[in-house]
Amino acid sequence: MDKIGKRTLLNFRNVLFLGSFLISLCFCMLGCKKNDIESKGQDSINSIKHLLLRHPKPIPEDIQERADKAISQWNNKKVDSVPILFYAKVKRQQDTDKIFLVLPFSDEDENILGIGVRERHSCGNTAEILEERYPIFIQKSQPAVSMVLLPIRNRTEGQRKDETAWSLYMRGEGEFSIEKEKTPPIYLPLTYDPNVSTEVFVYDKDGQVSEFIPVEISD
Repeated sequence: MDKIGKRTLLNFRNVLFLGSFLISLCFCMLGCKKNDIESKGQDSINSIKHLLLRHPKPIPEDIQERADKAISQWNNKKVDSVPILFYAKVKRQQDTDKIFLVLPFSDEDENILGIGVRERHSCGNTAEILEERYPIFIQKSQPAVSMVLLPIRNRTEGQRKDETAWSLYMRGEGEFSIEKEKTPPIYLPLTYDPNVSTEVFVYDKDGQVSEFIPVEISD
């Protein structure tokens, strides 16, 4: 075999070696990615189960159904991007006037942007509906399974979302910052009036919205 033939054979072997190496590397990366996804899924399922353990017993049927749905989606080995809000509960901090909204949720693609509040005020055969969205998480992303406690204010005199303050917050300007635990006000009515109903939802950066969940007020 002449020199040109030997050189061609050597180059061919190098190409085969490089090709085999790249193919092996791709399979390795795919395998690692699959293991990461499965590990993350199991961690998220464990987190959901832990959230349920912290809920007072017996667990309401609707909350259990939403948790079971989230667990099933984490088990299906694909990303279900619509967030699931398990429940919404208002809690008052003991011996203070501070009020918090407790929101546990699952969001597989981890791009939750904020929460929404929808109020329905009924009067006879008519109803007025108010909906506001608060992009509370724009400054800090949340884990795939989270339980957040958000400071809220009681809407007692028709207060509305401060659009100017929230615009500054979204741009990271002004006095408000989630790191400083100081955010613009989030309003919702804390009332047992049967003519007023309040629901909360979470939404993500793609505009996808969870189920609307009635707010439970704890004394």
